[in-house]
Amino acid sequence: GVCEVKHLVPDSHRCFLKFVLFGLAPSLRGGTKSSDDTGTKENPSLPLLPTIFITALSSIIEHSLRLLWCYENQRHYHCIARASEYYVTLDGHGQRDRHDVMISPFLIDGTSKNKLISLIGAPAFAMLSDLFASPSPDAPNIRSAVCHGTLDDAIVAELEELGQWAIVLNGCLNTNQTKQAHTDNNEPFLIDASCALISCLDLISSGVSGQPNKSRYEPVYSYTAMAKRDLGDILSKIDEI
Repeated sequence: GVCEVKHLVPDSHRCFLKFVLFGLAPSLRGGTKSSDDTGTKENPSLPLLPTIFITALSSIIEHSLRLLWCYENQRHYHCIARASEYYVTLDGHGQRDRHDVMISPFLIDGTSKNKLISLIGAPAFAMLSDLFASPSPDAPNIRSAVCHGTLDDAIVAELEELGQWAIVLNGCLNTNQTKQAHTDNNEPFLIDASCALISCLDLISSGVSGQPNKSRYEPVYSYTAMAKRDLGDILSKIDEI
């Protein structure tokens, strides 16, 4: 709920969050209409913007969790990035000996428990791990994709479409003059990842508010989950013999 999200997202970012959830999220359902809700050539629907949505919402989630991590673990110095210093991040297990990772069970000293995990709850922790820090090559690893260039081409293409949409909406260009809409083979994955981020935000915010969501989330990309699947496949093959 809105009240729960307010416990998670700092005041400075709530207007941005509102824009992401009410301005960008509707495009995931196939576009939003302009003010007269006609969706005609003169008033086209907002194009699909899953990559921009993922980039925006994952940034809000990471920043909000960083502030909570610092508060819960009494590491206020890490709230702000500093030049030539490692930063506490949502992923980065490969460098966990150099900096803290928000969803690691322990702090960098290897003995102090990460108090953020008990605050947000096990289901939210499992979902965050699947979305941001899984060892599986099939996992989305969203922050890495956003920060290290994997999604750059898709973001540029969406920004171009958004710019054309704004120009057409303002009557400066007709639809016959616009470029062919960008088609991304990863679009279904991007939309699924966007919806998963919304669910993750709900799980986290409900835990932070003190009213944990009763829904359960089972890990998909953890070592244990992958081992269970592999074992199940082996047993299935044995049964077929």
